[in-house]
This record gives sequence, structure tokens and C-alpha cells, in this order.
Amino acid sequence: MKDKKTVSLIIAIFSVVIIVIAGIIVVQESKEPDTIDTAQSSAVQQEEDGQSGADKTTEEAAEFSLGEIQENAYYNSFAGIMFNLPSDDWSFLDAEEAAQLVNAKVSKSKPVYSNHYGKLYYDACILDKKTKTSIQLALFESNEKKNLNAKQIISMLCKRQKDMYDDFSHGDLYELQVAGSTYLCTDCVYTNNGTDKRYTIATRKIGSDFVCITTDLISNNDENLSSDYLSIFREYKV
Repeated sequence: MKDKKTVSLIIAIFSVVIIVIAGIIVVQESKEPDTIDTAQSSAVQQEEDGQSGADKTTEEAAEFSLGEIQENAYYNSFAGIMFNLPSDDWSFLDAEEAAQLVNAKVSKSKPVYSNHYGKLYYDACILDKKTKTSIQLALFESNEKKNLNAKQIISMLCKRQKDMYDDFSHGDLYELQVAGSTYLCTDCVYTNNGTDKRYTIATRKIGSDFVCITTDLISNNDENLSSDYLSIFREYKV
């Protein structure tokens, strides 16, 4: 008799345990997904897409065109930017002077660099005569079928520099507001003829094409960050 009661008690306890476990499972399944997991999933998706704020332009792209220099100012309606020479120490370089500076053939009508992704056109270059700091502006006309993003453009420009300077290296990518728009940037260092140099690349997608800005300074001559010079650019609308 006692054995039957014991067995009945064990069965009752076992049944209660099963019911409790089932309830826990139902509650766990009905909980909302963790917001951290959702955020991580979104970040992973963005990384897979390769998109950045510099790729997400909402305005209708103007027709691809190079800029214009008028006295001490540069204007480009396609890129939507303009700048004035920062001071009397700065001047615009002509094609021959710019070619010596960027170590490439420079022409306003022919691309400085081209590959199956598109063509890179030199547009303007200014130089501080005292510090030898320079700012170059170029436009990349892409092959529309390639659907490039800003990260790929920076990789291409870094590879080009690396081919010229063995010790060229760049840091992490970051976004920066330039002339009211988001640019994807990276800060770089390299040595040119024994001179330590700091270099920033900034790019932004416009339609299927890109505007590319580089700032180049000699470390011993200029204490500013190379990215500080991006502040000279202003928004320009026709």
C-alpha cells in the first residue's frame, strides 16, 4: 500500500515538473527579440552591403563636370562644393606644377588614372608656399555597371599610393561632414624622399560617380591634422 502511494506521489510531482517546464518554454518563445541582437544584425548587414553615409546621397546628381577657378576661388556645381584660398600664402597650381606634386601626368581633359572601374580626373590643386601643405581635388567617373561605393574608391586610391610609396599605410575609415555632406575618410602616413608626410583621403558618392579630396602635409612643417584642411570647403549651389 505504501509503495502505491509512493508511486502516485512521484507521478504527481513529475507531472507538475513537466507543466512548469512547458510553461517556461512558452514564455521564452513569446519574448520580444533582444534589441542588442537586432542592432548587431543591422550592423552586420551594413558591413556586408559596404555602404556608408558617403554613399547615401538623396539629391538628384548634377551632370558630371569639372570645376572652375575664378581668381582666388574654386567652384564645382557637380560636387556641390567651393573654396577660397585660405590666405595669401596659398596659390593654385597649373597642370605642370600639379604633375610634379602628385607624381603623375596631369591634364584637365584627360584622366590622370583609369582602369576597368572608371576614370580619375584631376580638377584642382592648391599649395601653401610656406609649409608645402597641398590640397588636391579630383573626380572619379565610374563605369555605371560596377556600382562602386566610397570604401572601394578609398581602397583604389590607397593602392595607387602604395604602388608609389612602399611604406604608405592608412588608418581606420571614418565619416566626416564636409560642406554639408558626409564623406568617408582615412588618414595615412608615408615617406617621400626621406620626408615624413601625413595624408587624408575623403570621398563622397554623387549619382554613380565620386568627388575625391586629398590633403597632404609635411609632418615637420605643419602641426595641423591633415583632415583639418577639409574645413575650407563650403557648400555650393547654382
